[in-house]
Amino acid sequence: MPRNSPTAARRTLARFLRERRRAAGIPREKVGQYVGKNPVTITRLEKAEVRAEVGTVSMMLSLYKVPEEERAYFIDLARAARRRGWWQRYAKDIPSWHSMYIGLEADAGEIRCYQAGHVPALLQTQEYTRALLEGEPAPVSEEQARRAVEIHAARQRRLADEGAVRLRAVIDEGVLRRAVGGPEVMRGQLLRLLAASQRPEVDLQVLAFAAGAHPARYGSFTVLRFPDPRDQGLVYIEHRMGASFLEEDHEIAAYDAAFADLERRALPPARSRTLLRRLLDGVGGGAADAPAAEG
Repeated sequence: MPRNSPTAARRTLARFLRERRRAAGIPREKVGQYVGKNPVTITRLEKAEVRAEVGTVSMMLSLYKVPEEERAYFIDLARAARRRGWWQRYAKDIPSWHSMYIGLEADAGEIRCYQAGHVPALLQTQEYTRALLEGEPAPVSEEQARRAVEIHAARQRRLADEGAVRLRAVIDEGVLRRAVGGPEVMRGQLLRLLAASQRPEVDLQVLAFAAGAHPARYGSFTVLRFPDPRDQGLVYIEHRMGASFLEEDHEIAAYDAAFADLERRALPPARSRTLLRRLLDGVGGGAADAPAAEG
């Protein structure tokens, strides 16, 4: 299966090597001796912290007695993991944890996100992104803002490719009522959401105030699912000082259940669009430019 992301390839390969070594009962020290690497390097390979040399991976597969029919897949993963993703040229502009997320997002087949603080990045207009940055406590330079807009635009291009990825987004009503950047910025953002909501690869729902209590009271989160069944999903939770990546089965299951409940409590897509149009009327200029209503 073609890989869009070296980050995702490195993660899948690392998990496989870790699991196979444990199943074989071989300590890292012995693996290091066999492949001519320090045990610390083996640990970092198994945590996806470094790129693995193809020759090293081949030797590890031999040591773990991986069947020939599986070897080709993991050798291809090792090659894919050594490529550079487009986001890596922005290494000076984004923290490493965010770069890792973008790399994983680039290979996802489905993205499920709940947003309580702002419009999801994949659906933001440039003006909205800039307005969000103006809310930061430390001043953001024009160059930093331009780079942030570039990164968002690059991420959004994959969403524009038909069949590349499916986005299921639940947005809190408060996000849509918060006047980020003023009426004109919000008008453009609401129009963008309306247009996106009518695309077949986007499921957009609004969690209305009337929904009351809900299972995401702890904040925003994203669940990534990958098209290859050998790729484990993950949960991504961002905070001001960094981010958490949850990868245990029970953690993913808990957030899957929370997201399913949010979708159940949120307005259905058609009613969500009705609310978006009503909010659009409220920011001035009417909804003349909005996509036509269903029915």
